[in-house]
Amino acid sequence: MCTTVLCNQICFILFGLLLLFSTCKADPRARSEVGLVVNIAIEQAAVVGIDYKRALAEASAGNAAALGEIFKATPYMDGGGATFNSSRLKELLDLFGDRRFSQILARQSKKIREAVTGALDFYFDVNGQHGNWSREYPRTFRLGSHRSVERLGG
Repeated sequence: MCTTVLCNQICFILFGLLLLFSTCKADPRARSEVGLVVNIAIEQAAVVGIDYKRALAEASAGNAAALGEIFKATPYMDGGGATFNSSRLKELLDLFGDRRFSQILARQSKKIREAVTGALDFYFDVNGQHGNWSREYPRTFRLGSHRSVERLGG
């Protein structure tokens, strides 16, 4: 059963990546905008020596070390790169599960833990689910102070 769930989660993430990297032939502007956001995230991670595209692909396949690289890039994400990264972090949280994701995150510095939980706060706030994330992912939620993101609409 566990293998089936993991397989489904990996397929879900790989399908999302496939859509991300091959979107919208009907409107070439949409494809270039998505590509621009992906490139922003790649460039921002490269500033700290992280190959974001490779790390994301490997993390999406369940590689814990690659997830750590995504975590380490997170404090350096801004704007479109940060928005893109926050969505990928949520997908990876679902893939790894709260226990494993939080165990990997707990090994990071406080700066990185705060950046990752702040990015997840942003993701859940934008999607109107902030209260749900503390209940659904309690281990990961407890790793952050949740002071870095001003609540939307509140």
